[in-house]
Amino acid sequence: MARKIQVNTNDAIGSMVSKLNTMSNYLGDLDDLDSNFKTSQFVDSPDVGHYDDSSFVKAINHLNYSLDSMNSYLTSGTATLRVGGITGDSARFTRLSVGELTVDSATIDSSTINLLRGTSLNYATASFDSARISNLSGLNINYDSADISVLRSEVIRGDSARIEGISGTNLNYVNGHISNLYVDSAGIVNASIDNFDANIANISNTLSMDGVNMTDVHEFTIRDSAGAILLGGYLMSTNATLSIP
Repeated sequence: MARKIQVNTNDAIGSMVSKLNTMSNYLGDLDDLDSNFKTSQFVDSPDVGHYDDSSFVKAINHLNYSLDSMNSYLTSGTATLRVGGITGDSARFTRLSVGELTVDSATIDSSTINLLRGTSLNYATASFDSARISNLSGLNINYDSADISVLRSEVIRGDSARIEGISGTNLNYVNGHISNLYVDSAGIVNASIDNFDANIANISNTLSMDGVNMTDVHEFTIRDSAGAILLGGYLMSTNATLSIP
């Protein structure tokens, strides 16, 4: 029998019944529609109270309403579309606003990011024209050219570094080698120096040599019988009293 069923007026009763049953099988059973058709109604009066499983026309309209609603979600921006996942091999999003974004790999050509937080930021190259970074840490920080107003660090190691100017209220180095040090005014608590060369050295309290702490300087002269100074100088002592060496 051809797919199209045609009932003729001269068909026998048995043939007519067979044709009608075949058409009924082509249409299917309305009770087999998804339960959503039985509980949803997208049409207004005069169909109020008649759910969308009452006829095939209403079932088709139900699908049409659903497609229109989905189109509104995607295009109008007035509704909220929730999906479990979106996979885009090549996609262009003009605007994307999310509460949380997790990406395995992302390439951003040009963007303005007002706030960026993360447990790990890995950049092969990064250029910051103007930025305020409260905390920057890393195993290796390499600057070809940088202007840093304030640098604070618990540990600074330099294998090979050229520092034009360094200043600070507290400079503490466990090990350091400085070929030439020029200091206008410095307070050095403890220094171990193999070779010390100074035009003028001012020692305000104690000069220790071979475990002897020299604290005072006394004038020392040798005179002849007429009182003329034959030898004049100063004697370093451990005490202000002349009788104590």
